[in-house]
This record gives sequence, C-alpha cells and structure tokens, in this order.
Amino acid sequence: MEKTRAFFSFYFTQDRHRARQVMAAWLSGDGREATPFISREALLAMIDGGIPLIYQWIEEEIARADVSVVLIGEGTAGRHFVEYEIAQSIRQRKPVLGVRVHGLPDEGGERCQPGVSPLFPMFPIYDWDADGGPEHLGAWVEAAISAQAGTTASFAPMFHAGLIRLPEGL
Repeated sequence: MEKTRAFFSFYFTQDRHRARQVMAAWLSGDGREATPFISREALLAMIDGGIPLIYQWIEEEIARADVSVVLIGEGTAGRHFVEYEIAQSIRQRKPVLGVRVHGLPDEGGERCQPGVSPLFPMFPIYDWDADGGPEHLGAWVEAAISAQAGTTASFAPMFHAGLIRLPEGL
C-alpha cells in the first residue's frame, strides 16, 4: 500500500506544539507519512548555515510530499517561510489545504485567537475543532488530492501567467 506523505506548513514559534498534535493525529492513520518535524536546534543550525539552506530543505521536502497542509494559527499569515512554502507548493503543483488550529492548546495549555488565512480563496480551509480534525484530516487530505487530480489545470499556470501574485521576495 502506497503511503500519502504530507508536508505541514506552520508558524514555528507560535504553533509548533499545535503542529505536533495535528501531525500525531495524521500519523495515527494507516498509510500516512509526514515530513520530519524539524527541531528548534536543527532550524537554528540551518539559519546559521544561511537562508538558502532553509529554502533548499523546504523545496526538497515539498517535492517528496503528496500534499501541503497549512496550519493556520493567530500569527501564520505574513510569515515569510509559510508564504515561501505555499509558493513552492503551487510551483511544484501540490494540492494545498488549510487547517485552522487556534483551538488547540500550546505548550502552556493556552489557545489563541483565529488568524487570517495566508491561503488564496480557492484552497479549502477546515477548522480542527469545529470540523472534527482528528476524525476527518485524512478525508480532507484525500479530497484535496482528488480535487487536484480531477482537474486538467493546476494553479502553476495561473501563477506563471501572473493571475496569482505572491508576496515580494518569494
């Protein structure tokens, strides 16, 4: 049985604990893989090595993934690396979906306010709590993969034609 590999994009500083919870739920299902969860220490080592190393890691991990899942917390929108991960997902023609994670507790048990979505309106967005994330994440991922496979067009031509604009510097 072939495994479905997900790339999880999130604001590392605010949402890493929330991301761990979502990834644990994802990995609890059969036939699922996720990109490795990068530790704070490994991230700092990459930063010390230069931003191009981070870009390279992102590009390689998205290339190995079947789908990109953007975890949306209070401060996700406007984060440079999240925007870069979305841009790379589009460039590499990967299905993309968003999951709001503001209702999940952080390390201290605190929940955050809902944040603005960094995704374009054509991507589906679900709420982890309201839409039953633990039970439905697999179905959301499969729906995103099926929806992209069922279309003859992807977002990449729209991106290259200038119909989808990304933030400066990406």
